[in-house]
Amino acid sequence: MKITDMQDAVTGEKKDEEKETEVTNEGKLEEDVAAKRSEPETKVEEKGPQENVTVDVDMQTDTEGKDTKTEAGENHGQTNTSVVEEKVEDKQVPGTVEEPESESAKLENNDTKQDKPDDRNGEAADGAETGVAHESAGEANGFQENGSKTNNMQEQDKSLQGDAVDNGKVVPLSRVLKSWFDLMVFLVVQAFTGTYGVNYGRIADNIPPPESVATLLKAAKIKNIRIYDADHDVLRAFRGSGIEIIVGLGNEYLRDVSVSQDRAVEWVKLNVEPFLPGTLIRGIAVGNEVLGGVDVELWEVLVPAVRNVYNALDRLHLSDRIEVSSPHSEAVFAITYPPSAGAFKESVLPYMRPLLHFFSQIGTPFYINAYPFLAYMSDPAHIDLNYALFLKNPGVYDAKTKLHYDNMFDAMVDASYAALEKVGFSNMEVIVSETGWASKGDENEAGANVKNARTYNRNLRKRLLKKKGTPYRPKRAVKAYVFALFNENLKPGPTSERNFGLFKADGSISYDVGFTGLIPSSASSVLGSIKLVVRVVCGAVVLMLI
Repeated sequence: MKITDMQDAVTGEKKDEEKETEVTNEGKLEEDVAAKRSEPETKVEEKGPQENVTVDVDMQTDTEGKDTKTEAGENHGQTNTSVVEEKVEDKQVPGTVEEPESESAKLENNDTKQDKPDDRNGEAADGAETGVAHESAGEANGFQENGSKTNNMQEQDKSLQGDAVDNGKVVPLSRVLKSWFDLMVFLVVQAFTGTYGVNYGRIADNIPPPESVATLLKAAKIKNIRIYDADHDVLRAFRGSGIEIIVGLGNEYLRDVSVSQDRAVEWVKLNVEPFLPGTLIRGIAVGNEVLGGVDVELWEVLVPAVRNVYNALDRLHLSDRIEVSSPHSEAVFAITYPPSAGAFKESVLPYMRPLLHFFSQIGTPFYINAYPFLAYMSDPAHIDLNYALFLKNPGVYDAKTKLHYDNMFDAMVDASYAALEKVGFSNMEVIVSETGWASKGDENEAGANVKNARTYNRNLRKRLLKKKGTPYRPKRAVKAYVFALFNENLKPGPTSERNFGLFKADGSISYDVGFTGLIPSSASSVLGSIKLVVRVVCGAVVLMLI
């Protein structure tokens, strides 16, 4: 072999080695490209229109049960305690399928806790004046998952297993379960089924036992009751009845519960927890008609007591099924006429504002005891009786809202809505916790008779069963508890206080409003007539013998 040939061979071998090296490098490059292609493609998302998107951030309650949930300004009233709202830029991948309307959006206008106010009067939703868009209660709980996630949420999602696939997108199983859990909480926590309920007072020594009362209520198809304590015999008697109950934590317990969360936990463990789930305890009314009452010291302890009861339920994992509330009397208002002028008393506001703020966080409605009977009785010369009884009358015209009212009950409810609006809680629902009409009263208690009581309660029941709203809130069905189930012969005060019952002590109806009593009233009358005849006959016989 020539030297030149050897040089050429050596040169050729070097070139071959360089080619092999290039091929090897190209092979590695292709493998790297292939590996990258096999990884999930990161899509560059186009920026869509900016809008507010709710991002769920888990909130925790410490082991002592202290409330650590984020609080929002009271003028926006619709802060949910389980979420924090962040404004993020909505990004949507072109070609993806738009998500369907959430369940919460469907429920929003159908007896939800925090419906948007009706805009038929040209008024914008709460917060519109300040440019704040309020999310619905369902959206705040994460029912809608539109919008981009934060890096934090992405890292959490990557660490979870058992994901689901929806339209080619990976949806974490935890996200699916959380949405369903939040939906169930939203549906269950409501303390009122339908629109009609009754207050079951027991300040009497001649009314039927609780077992008979449960039978009476089921026969009357009454599904909601309120009691003013947490009597164990009553709660046991209603086990398995399907009747939903709000129990009461009396005013006498407020001071102790307000200073000690442990006392609140003890009360719940003793009076609520043992009866679940058989007895449908749906709410705890903390105090009754406290604000505006004569004991100003109770005003100061009401909010701490309410918070401690809620936190006690939270510690016992019951806050998702039992509502915490506190009913008020008309004494909290400075004015209620016309309805649009409704406003709270200045003396009450320092205590009412924080209470409403807390209730707006946990989704509690505003409970009001509204009695057209008391209004009429206080001023019969200037109030049309027919207006108070749902009968035909000229009605009242509210010049500010340009709305017409044909009954006082609706006007009282709308006055409550107006008062709530003035302090920044226009989305809060109003529920009437007491209303009724006395069938008997003292001489100075105008209108207290059987005829008026029958007319009011019969027409009220018809009105509630229609599931209609008020002139100012036409899309939100009015709900009310009638006072009371029985005449209570041991109640103190004027005669009317002992004669609000729909039923007599023996279980027969006091008057006909559409219910059937345990003993038909006609049969009771016949028995009374027979006794009278026997007495007369016996008396005649005795006279003859004499």
